[in-house]
Amino acid sequence: MSLNIERNIHPCLAIFDLDETLIAADSASLWIAYMVKHNLASEELQQQEEAMMKAYAQGKLDMAEAAHEKRESVSR
Repeated sequence: MSLNIERNIHPCLAIFDLDETLIAADSASLWIAYMVKHNLASEELQQQEEAMMKAYAQGKLDMAEAAHEKRESVSR
């Protein structure tokens, strides 16, 4: 059986879901905590992240709203 897979494919990017698998935490939360610790982000950002993660864990997070809020915070 042949799958006809191109043998010369060289991926440029590999993405892994590290969160709660390869690392025992959420990587975005860890990154924000690092940035706050080194005065690269506000504590308000960390509080927002914690609230979002709590809502996610409870199954109450509106993903569209969360994505919109993330875009808004980046564009400021």
